[in-house]
Amino acid sequence: MEYFIGIDRQTFTEYVDQPMFSVRTILNRKSRIKSKGKWFLDSGAFTYLKNDGKFPYTIGKYLSVVGFQKPDYWACMDWCCEDTVLKSTGLSVLQHVGNTVENGRQLIDFDKDSFVMVLQGWDVRDYLTCLDYCKDQGLLTEKLGIGTICGRTDQKQVYDILKSIKAELPDWVKIHCFGLSLNLLKYKEIFDRIDSIDTFAWSRNFGLKLLNGVTKEMRIEAIKNYNRKLDDLIEKNNKQSVLN
Repeated sequence: MEYFIGIDRQTFTEYVDQPMFSVRTILNRKSRIKSKGKWFLDSGAFTYLKNDGKFPYTIGKYLSVVGFQKPDYWACMDWCCEDTVLKSTGLSVLQHVGNTVENGRQLIDFDKDSFVMVLQGWDVRDYLTCLDYCKDQGLLTEKLGIGTICGRTDQKQVYDILKSIKAELPDWVKIHCFGLSLNLLKYKEIFDRIDSIDTFAWSRNFGLKLLNGVTKEMRIEAIKNYNRKLDDLIEKNNKQSVLN
């Protein structure tokens, strides 16, 4: 399983094999991101929708960033379905699913090889509805993201979602989970249904700014520590045939 570590500064790429950048931090960047490995561009959907109820940039603007930065992977402008986001937008889960599919339809032709479509929903039925729409619209991508997973703690709920989606996908589609926690990734039955993840969790105690005495060196050490935790967990799960 591969993973992408979320960072907000070019200087941190030295300590991350495969970084993820949110478009929020590079929307108007004048120079290209340089990475020693593959890197992933996130649409910033959760923060934008939670704070503003909408994306503050157009599809055209997003594509201009993609075209200039040339990430190895870039996520759909998906509409997350957490309660806090729904309260901000005033829309239903199914409306968020529809908006996600429509954005995917407008984005995918720009570069289907690197585009990551995202399934959205809250329960299994929502995700399967989104998947059906994606199949009908020709929106399945080689790396398919699962949104609204970050922050969940219910092992069975996440397992049921992943199991149900996996059963309906062709073999060539690989599952990517946005922001899946280590507490869930440690479960073998969940781990085995995922091909890649991303995480900003190392920065949870720091935020994305150098505040309150937090130094660059402290953040670098946190990145290194989280890398080690992920590597150890992946190695353990790869060796484990059944859940202990």
